[in-house]
Amino acid sequence: GTQVLQITQQPEPTTTILCGAKAILSVTAQTSSGGTDGITYQWYKGTEKLPNETSKTLSLRYLDASTQPYSFYCEVSCNGVSINSNTATVTVNKAQASVTIDSDPSKTYDGTPVATPGYTVISGGGYPKIEYKLQSKPDTDYKETAPTDAGEYTVRVTMSENQNYEGASATKDFTISKA
Repeated sequence: GTQVLQITQQPEPTTTILCGAKAILSVTAQTSSGGTDGITYQWYKGTEKLPNETSKTLSLRYLDASTQPYSFYCEVSCNGVSINSNTATVTVNKAQASVTIDSDPSKTYDGTPVATPGYTVISGGGYPKIEYKLQSKPDTDYKETAPTDAGEYTVRVTMSENQNYEGASATKDFTISKA
């Protein structure tokens, strides 16, 4: 017998993206006469039907790097006949976080600790760790207590690695001048 429905373009079998990027899967089908009228599409993640994902193309965003890997397929139907596309596997790798220190906490000694510097963090959430040390001391000397006394210091802002992002940190030298 002649096949009533056939998939002419399968989704990419494997796709790898960075967390936060978009993956696009596509499938194309036609009837044995070469037509496309009456063909419907329904995408699935694993065995779970994806609501409202009923076009030839599936655009995927906001996939976690912690869930590995994802599998998708499309059920193609026409006139009571349904066939499934091949399974597409999507792997999500952690994205690189970034930390930028935007302001200089330098000041003149006034007996109070330096203000926390302004910073910008691009990552999957959480709170950065802010630490200080005298420039003359080794990195093992960083402490979370903001300095008060006059001296040459370094501030370090660190984001820990999480499920979707690699860790990152930035440092900035500053001075508390003598009054």
